Amino acid sequence: KRFDGGSWIELGGSASAAGVSAMGGYPEQASVAVAGADVPAVAWQATSGSGREVFVKAFDGAWTGLAGSASGVSDSGTASRPRLAADANGRLVVAWIDSQSGGSEVFLKRYDWTLGVWSEIDGSASGGGVSNSAGLSDDAARAAGGDGLCVAWSEAAASGSEIVLRCTRR
Repeated sequence: KRFDGGSWIELGGSASAAGVSAMGGYPEQASVAVAGADVPAVAWQATSGSGREVFVKAFDGAWTGLAGSASGVSDSGTASRPRLAADANGRLVVAWIDSQSGGSEVFLKRYDWTLGVWSEIDGSASGGGVSNSAGLSDDAARAAGGDGLCVAWSEAAASGSEIVLRCTRR
């Protein structure tokens, strides 16, 4: 819902019937961001025919999956815990935990409104992703500002866990 100065209003059925996800099953772990020209967007995880995926929809008069995200941004079948943000240029950035390698890695993609595509940044959604570690990565958080993008997460270590951070200027 969006606050109009006096009350909370729903956007395009976002708080009734099938809500934003409109997919059945068990969508969960919602994350929200406002991108570009005041465009709200929501990311969530849900089980689809290919396993557990991350989905993203944005509201610009109607809730719409972005560049195939109606069928999953992650495309691995092993994605969970999405975290959505908007960078300084109004592009959506989604990070998630992916366990396709048997471990848990932090993966990330950015949406380009002009091209209408989700793209990884320097291997951020393949191989070992952003974290690329032998340990278990979890609870990703991301921040964007200026030309930079940073991702922090919890990394399993011999003594418990540590918070680690990686940044890029792309």
